[in-house]
Amino acid sequence: MAVMMGIGPQPDPEQERVRQAMIKLFPELGNLGRPQAGDPRVEQVETTLWRRHAADMSRMAVDVFARTVGKDVKDIGQGATRRLARELRGFIEDDPQPDAPYSRMRRYEEADPTLIDEMVSELTGFYVQPAQVQQNVGAAGQVQRARSLPSAGVRTAPVPSTSGQPKTFANKKERFAAMRQDLLAQAQA
Repeated sequence: MAVMMGIGPQPDPEQERVRQAMIKLFPELGNLGRPQAGDPRVEQVETTLWRRHAADMSRMAVDVFARTVGKDVKDIGQGATRRLARELRGFIEDDPQPDAPYSRMRRYEEADPTLIDEMVSELTGFYVQPAQVQQNVGAAGQVQRARSLPSAGVRTAPVPSTSGQPKTFANKKERFAAMRQDLLAQAQA
């Protein structure tokens, strides 16, 4: 289509022959002419193509992110989608080697899927994985707290016993002596 509109480099003779054949089949295409640099139609086509490219790359980022965190793409809302698009833009702009032959910007322009993978990996490394670790630590701490015995104020708390009857003690010395006896009884059994 770009060749038919005359956008881009001058076509080679074979392309020109194809263009003339298409104009012969579809005369309305002959009215398109050859826009020159600075023509608003060229800028409009370029703008449309880059917007479509940006939307495609953002969609790809959402897909990869959803797959990485184990969610369905439908569960990621519009707000999260916009944030991921901003993260992608920031990731590209924060390129440590912007002048490298294969910079993030160039990879973005070429729709390199590994760029998206790198961005999502970095993003999950910064936010998702620490949150998962914190959640796991919090859950483990809750289990530990649930298993621990009261430590302050209550000196007559029942101690687990093998005889089935709860025991109460006046002081720690009695308590530890009873626990020792219970352990010895368990060892002999």
